[in-house]
Amino acid sequence: MTDLRSENEELRRKTAELMLEVNSLREYGIENESYKQMLQLKDTSTLSLVTSKIIAKSFSPAQGTITLDKGSNDGIMVGMPVINGNGLIGIVHSVSSAFSIVRTLRNVHLKLIIRNERSRSEGILKWTGEYLTVTNLPKTADVKHGDRIVTSDISSVINKPLFVGRVAKIINPESGYFNDLIISPGVDFNSIKSVFVVKTTQFPLNTLPQTNERGEQ
Repeated sequence: MTDLRSENEELRRKTAELMLEVNSLREYGIENESYKQMLQLKDTSTLSLVTSKIIAKSFSPAQGTITLDKGSNDGIMVGMPVINGNGLIGIVHSVSSAFSIVRTLRNVHLKLIIRNERSRSEGILKWTGEYLTVTNLPKTADVKHGDRIVTSDISSVINKPLFVGRVAKIINPESGYFNDLIISPGVDFNSIKSVFVVKTTQFPLNTLPQTNERGEQ
């Protein structure tokens, strides 16, 4: 009986070790694929990019932020877009010498002017605390389910639009002159670990006046 217990204990130990090894291999595969996408983006992009790791995340329902391991010593400035191979993640909100805090698209205090890549119609992108939406889109605007949504390059020094996501739902109220859209973001915010900061010399992205946690500009 003692030998059987010992064998069972050894079997459970080896099973646990195998599980940890498999998980490590899966994680390595995921990170390897992620870095491949990022390297491909860096190789093909004409933008100046700074690679950064995420050292902290805060994804409260209303105020999603990430903290990066790069700051002003690396040329990072407030207002610079943060991206990965799947699209726009957010905008740098505050910077110290060695760190940066980014307001992600899942932050109610971040609002961006975006456009429909296909029809060129424009609207305001914002996070409601539950959904990523485009508001104030005229009912006459040409929009279809699955359309790609990108950042507007009006008044922007970025020489190409940044992918935000796709139209997941069109909300067409009976009254009024505007539709709202629900956008499915290109970025999986739960899995991001490394990002790129897009370096520019001027305020880079066409944003609306931002508010702080008290609703002040």
